[in-house]
Amino acid sequence: MLHHFGARALGYDDDEVRTLTFITVVLGNLALILSNRSRSRALGATLRTRNPPLWWVVGGTLIGLVAVFAVPFLKSAFKFSLPGGGAVALCVAIGAVLLSWLELNKRMRRRASA
Repeated sequence: MLHHFGARALGYDDDEVRTLTFITVVLGNLALILSNRSRSRALGATLRTRNPPLWWVVGGTLIGLVAVFAVPFLKSAFKFSLPGGGAVALCVAIGAVLLSWLELNKRMRRRASA
């Protein structure tokens, strides 16, 4: 939601705002999936645990995200525009900040309960 208003404030048009908001929501959901694999173990520890379905979900999501922009019919159906590299980097950064915050919150909960 904040990204939506930020993109508006930066002067992006409707299609660009829709595009960037969608990318941010998808990456944010992936951050939630990765962080919530364990309520107590850190992300690094959970990533070392074998879990093929996780990688199918992450890979499928990222392939689907790329397909929405690579397939003209899908891009048109969603009314997306092709985002610039800087805008995509901002979406990725927002997803990384969310993941970091979730992991920090998890660490703080572990310390509080110890």
